Amino acid sequence: MSASFFSEALSEIRKKGVLNILAVLVNQSGKGPEYQLIQPDQNDGFLFSINPWTPLEFSILIDLPVKHNDIQVVTVCGRDKTIVSKQSITPDKHYRRFVKRVRNRATENVPYLSTKHEGNNTRIIFTANGQFEMWEVAIPTRILNGQAHFFLTVQKLYEGRMYNYEGKVYIPETQYAGYQNWPNLQEYLGKAVPLNQLEEIDSDQMLEILVSSEDQLEEIPAVEDNAGVVKYFCLASGLGLAAVNVNNAMIHWSQILSPERLACLEKGQPIRFDRIVLGTKDAETVLFLKGVEK
Repeated sequence: MSASFFSEALSEIRKKGVLNILAVLVNQSGKGPEYQLIQPDQNDGFLFSINPWTPLEFSILIDLPVKHNDIQVVTVCGRDKTIVSKQSITPDKHYRRFVKRVRNRATENVPYLSTKHEGNNTRIIFTANGQFEMWEVAIPTRILNGQAHFFLTVQKLYEGRMYNYEGKVYIPETQYAGYQNWPNLQEYLGKAVPLNQLEEIDSDQMLEILVSSEDQLEEIPAVEDNAGVVKYFCLASGLGLAAVNVNNAMIHWSQILSPERLACLEKGQPIRFDRIVLGTKDAETVLFLKGVEK
């Protein structure tokens, strides 16, 4: 990623209609909560660092225009990835503010407090002009040199063109492969997006779109031993996936050999690694890379 990827993502999402994204530290006192606005570093979104046993609570604030039918702030939760719309806390103001509370907490077998992916983020869904995009805004933690580092991250996760196919919202799997395996997203878009605003296609047109999209896909080149190509990397979770010869392997941020505070990778980036080990994710055995170099 570029040296100023945070400011670039913030600029892009503002062009789509988001008014503001803010990080607030919530301090509890005898008089009730006190709120401290934290200015993120414009390069990597760094907020501050502290000893990793300090309980903390944050709020992510997202401001939208009053009329924002094509922009929705949502929560994605559970193994089935249920999508729930968030409600504005400012119904009477000239903007609509949405809040996501984030707390750091302990994890089994890990001797420090950190924000976890299942609770450190919220999503923004864009549906204007038939184009679907899902962005993630989060406050992840990185433990470095005995300190907990906190960041505000803004990242586009998924995108694809929406069509009206057989009376349902359809996104070609060649544009967003995960759509067909996410029934809750299909249901959500079916309610949020009027079909008469989408291009209607039949089965022949659908096949033409799939073939055309396949032609535009970036080919992942064959890679040599101990090398790979990044397929994706999530800033909020610190997890990514790389194509390694005939397999895919996971990457955890802690295995990226980098002096950066927020060690991360980007799609299409070539990498080298020291070795592959077996690990677990969501109770499944997967391959993980160790000693990843950019």
